[in-house]
Amino acid sequence: MTKLAGAKDGKPFVKNDPRINKAGRPKKLPDLDELLKEVLGEEIKGKVAMKLILLALRQKAMKGDVRAGELIMDRGYGKLVTKKDIDLNLETMSEADIDRVIEKLSNTTKHE
Repeated sequence: MTKLAGAKDGKPFVKNDPRINKAGRPKKLPDLDELLKEVLGEEIKGKVAMKLILLALRQKAMKGDVRAGELIMDRGYGKLVTKKDIDLNLETMSEADIDRVIEKLSNTTKHE
């Protein structure tokens, strides 16, 4: 008989085997969503903790902390789209495809 990994006696599991942990591995951490609600919703000195955090970030941003400003802007308005380098092989494209690419590129640059 082949020994199975983790089986102390080398026997495979069978139905209702007492070695089977039906409850599964115990959870080590509480649910993160619930924990965040509890921690960030807690009142400190009459204000909600999340508001205090945002006020602290705003204060840092106003003092010149670029990262704090980026964080607030990203959360409030969404992250900015980053530009990607495009490698086009124009020799294999039709004129119509090239025209469409040029049109898309010219529309993209007008909005920036």
